[in-house]
Amino acid sequence: MSSREHPKHDQAEALTGISANLSATGFTSTADSATSVTKIADTFEVTQDYHPSPATPNLYEVTVTIKNISSGKIGDLRYRRVMDWDVPPTTFNEYVTIHTGGASKVLYSSDDGFASADPLAGPSQLLFSEEATDSGPSDAGSLFDFGFGSLDAGASTSFTLLYGAAGAENDALSSLASAGAEIYSFGQPSSTDGPTLGLPNTFMFGAKGVGGTPVGAPSINSITERINATTPLYKIGLTVDLQGVSCPSTLSVSTGSLAPRSVAVCAAGETAPSSVHVLQPVFDNSGELGQDSEVGVTASINGGPAFRSTIATPPAPIWIGVGDSFTSGHHQTVDSTFCKVTRFTTCHVHANDPSFSWITDGDNSAAAKLNARLGVPADWAMTSDMLGISGAKATDYGKDGQLETMQSDIETHSGSWNVVSFTGGADDAKFADALQSYYLHHPTGKPWDVSTWSKSNCPDSDSVYRRAVAAAPKIGSALEKVMSTASASSASTRFVDVDYPYVVAKGNVCGTNHGTSTGTWHGSNAVVDVLASIHQKLSAPGLTHVDLRAEFNTSSKLSDLQLIRYYGYPHPDASGQHLIAGLAAIAIE
Repeated sequence: MSSREHPKHDQAEALTGISANLSATGFTSTADSATSVTKIADTFEVTQDYHPSPATPNLYEVTVTIKNISSGKIGDLRYRRVMDWDVPPTTFNEYVTIHTGGASKVLYSSDDGFASADPLAGPSQLLFSEEATDSGPSDAGSLFDFGFGSLDAGASTSFTLLYGAAGAENDALSSLASAGAEIYSFGQPSSTDGPTLGLPNTFMFGAKGVGGTPVGAPSINSITERINATTPLYKIGLTVDLQGVSCPSTLSVSTGSLAPRSVAVCAAGETAPSSVHVLQPVFDNSGELGQDSEVGVTASINGGPAFRSTIATPPAPIWIGVGDSFTSGHHQTVDSTFCKVTRFTTCHVHANDPSFSWITDGDNSAAAKLNARLGVPADWAMTSDMLGISGAKATDYGKDGQLETMQSDIETHSGSWNVVSFTGGADDAKFADALQSYYLHHPTGKPWDVSTWSKSNCPDSDSVYRRAVAAAPKIGSALEKVMSTASASSASTRFVDVDYPYVVAKGNVCGTNHGTSTGTWHGSNAVVDVLASIHQKLSAPGLTHVDLRAEFNTSSKLSDLQLIRYYGYPHPDASGQHLIAGLAAIAIE
């Protein structure tokens, strides 16, 4: 490789040649360095300090200092470097790459390694000008014209050139990056893997201090925010797009008034990702972000230049309860066997009671328990809305107004970590009808306390079972519609599916299956199991299941159920409501 350089300016009309105007005024050297001082007429003194790069053994640095030794101001200082690559093992037939990256002091570049070193000679090219990647193969080189603007009398300007070689292109890029190069050119052989991998060697030239961005300097291109159904509660997913990151690296993110957060991008020896996903809380010990507002975000890589952007925070979330009597807070306060079946008004029955429901029972609600568990500030506290209707079939949720109100609630809190919980299916299988028939024939009976089995001694759970099996596809579709409708309103909605508990104690004769002359008679446990199987088959992003079969007390006391006739049993009592609220809060957390 041969290389030539020369500075000139637009006011020195006498400097029309090159070597005729040069005179060496000083030269010193050591075993691995050299410094030359050259005078160009009575206008410039050029000092070139050649020394090994302290950043990499693959490069030599040339610190070039140009001093104006004339008595007048130089208006337009130009500098040119020209090199002819001739890279072995395919000398005179190489591929050339030039990257300038918009460096402000690069006026022109091309592959003409045979051009004059005179910076006033004008542009010339062989196959390309400006930038190219793997141009060739041909006998080519590189030409760079630099413009350093004006230079006062007695003033100096400096920049650094880099020359070297590496065994592969990646190694060359790493070397240039470690040395802080802002522009570069490669000469690579036309042999196998020469232009693609830079094997068996890549010759390189670079420069820094020429108004460009360091090659491989890590940068952040964008920051975008997203909350979806699986984003943890009260966290915003930030995607930080990266460029030029090497490992190891650390990302620092500051959002609003919250304390900065550091995130490891990659460890030494790893491959740097093109983006990093950061979970940004909306509150922590240092403070909180404003809800439903624009918040500033500042990020940097390894303490480098800051990238600033804004993100949108959502409104505070809401917990919406869709379902039947296991959602609505259905309860009866007095055991009233004198009540006529289906008459609620004189039987102390509260079919839809938000103050008793695990959805909206004040500090005992699922949302309140979640707020307490997470230490949610008042401004971000999750609220709740109970939409369940006692006696509602799952297939009627779209007709009885529940889904319409659910949509309105979600849209009011759109983009937040909204929760929709649901129960359903028992009324589609007419579970209440079996109890009503039982009480008509056993006015003082206790369906949870039958000791001797016969078809007439127990509620007709076998018919309920068969209706549940037959209705399973429609029940499943109805519950899926709850989720699809909610997700269409806001994709960040997540779901809690609550399955029914067993309604008799373990081993109770009305709960187990029995063989008969006409086949299997299915107890209430089988009914609960088939309804649970419908629920367990549901799938959606952000869906969790709460299976009350394993959670409710199934000892002889059945302490989580209302053992109250005719309309309290088998709904959750106060302790059961509180249990469901706690389980649901943990599930969604």
